[in-house]
Amino acid sequence: MHVLPLTLWALVAPAQVSSVVVYPDRAQVTRVKNVECASDTTVHFEDLPLSAEPDSLRARTTAGTAEGLTYSEAPNPEALHTELTKAQARRDALAAQVATWEDASARAKDLDRLAQGFSRVAVTRAVQELDSFKADTRGWGALFDQVLATRMKAIEEGRKAEEQLQDVQRQLTEVATEVTRLEKERSRPVRSAEVRLSCPRGTKAQVELSYLVRDASWTPAYEARAHEAAGVVELTTLANVQQSTGEDWAKVNLVLSTARPRTQATPPTLMPLKVSATQRPQEKVYLVRGDEFRAAASVGQDVTQLGASGLDAAAQGLSVQLTVPESAQVPGNGDAVRLSVSKARLKSTFSLRAVPKLQPVFFRVAQLTNTAPLPFLPGRVDLYRDSGFIGRQALEHVPQGTSFLLTFGVDESVRISRRVVEEMKRDEGFLSSRRSFRYGYRFELTNLGTQSEQVELSDHLPVSELSDVKVEVDEKTTPGYRLGQDDGIATWTVKLGPGEKRDMHFAFRVTTPSSYDTSGM
Repeated sequence: MHVLPLTLWALVAPAQVSSVVVYPDRAQVTRVKNVECASDTTVHFEDLPLSAEPDSLRARTTAGTAEGLTYSEAPNPEALHTELTKAQARRDALAAQVATWEDASARAKDLDRLAQGFSRVAVTRAVQELDSFKADTRGWGALFDQVLATRMKAIEEGRKAEEQLQDVQRQLTEVATEVTRLEKERSRPVRSAEVRLSCPRGTKAQVELSYLVRDASWTPAYEARAHEAAGVVELTTLANVQQSTGEDWAKVNLVLSTARPRTQATPPTLMPLKVSATQRPQEKVYLVRGDEFRAAASVGQDVTQLGASGLDAAAQGLSVQLTVPESAQVPGNGDAVRLSVSKARLKSTFSLRAVPKLQPVFFRVAQLTNTAPLPFLPGRVDLYRDSGFIGRQALEHVPQGTSFLLTFGVDESVRISRRVVEEMKRDEGFLSSRRSFRYGYRFELTNLGTQSEQVELSDHLPVSELSDVKVEVDEKTTPGYRLGQDDGIATWTVKLGPGEKRDMHFAFRVTTPSSYDTSGM
């Protein structure tokens, strides 16, 4: 036994778990007791979970002061005594029944062997009588009837004994498992705490005991429902909560926190930063194509492939608390419970977007701004349209006021294809010091729907990182595009009428010194 400074302990009625703060890797549980103060008032909190961390115990009172808290751990021989005694008696009774039915099965087998012996005797007698021309067919019939009746009886008794034996053995296995569980539970020590109060006699006080427990966690999840006619996406924030502390949280006030009590309590340490240099020989310049990372907006991709890893806000330096609006029920056996945290209707702009170089399809995309009173944490989003479930994608951290995208699946009412027109290289002229590469592509768009659609399609123009390598858009390129200066992404916004087909072109030139090795272009 050890004593913790400035902490509390309890009277003998059970303490109710009133509130829980769940972190990504643990939880802070608070129990409450209402007491009437007397001289030397001591408040007892019994059956603390084994996962409770003793050094995290804290207590406070609404009246008077909490003068001390004592934590103890001791065996309890009376714990589960009645349940264990009943289970052991049931186990012994079933074991006796198993022995009884095993004996019955053995007797049935003996009777069957006896009947088989009678059958051999009857056959031998019949053969002998046939040889002596004194056959007693009536006697044969009675003998064979008796042999058959004996065998049928043996088979029926054996079948009944085996059925009963299997049933009793199944019950015995279940009871033996329960006995093992109860013996294990009974052998575990009982943890408890006592809070010593100093308050005027007759004063009513509410005493709280809080402690951290392991084996508890939560992860965020979302459901997004698109209402295109209203220009709204309804985004529901959910929390998957689970805990295996052995202590049920029944009708508790639940708060979800992104903080990590252990890791975020230690400030980071700067390491020395050094600058060094090494000499390298002059090297020949090689030009290579810096192709983009080939990732497209795709529903149904595995979240781990998209880089989401559940809740992990530590790298953002943020700590957010979300309150579950209704009292929660979370069993202590590890079963996950999904709780609704909030629901927000976010104004959205819907459009069709395609990157035909990567995937020749249009995606229905919603552009939203987080106007909810809370940030959206990293997690999975289940996407729904009027047709039902569309797929699942990852949601990264979205602070309040920040724009983000959700993709509501492929829309096949508009088709797109990308065809190579030319990919060639040539020298600028005889003995020229420059070399030119030409690239040309044609996009074919078709609206198969019955209404006009505004679509966006994107491709990329190479961005030169060398002053003597020039990249220019060719005049054959369809005008009206937006070009990103940093990333070189060209985007066209096009309105297609019902049944309309349209061709668009994208062409550019890359000019380099002929002394450069361009085999990688």
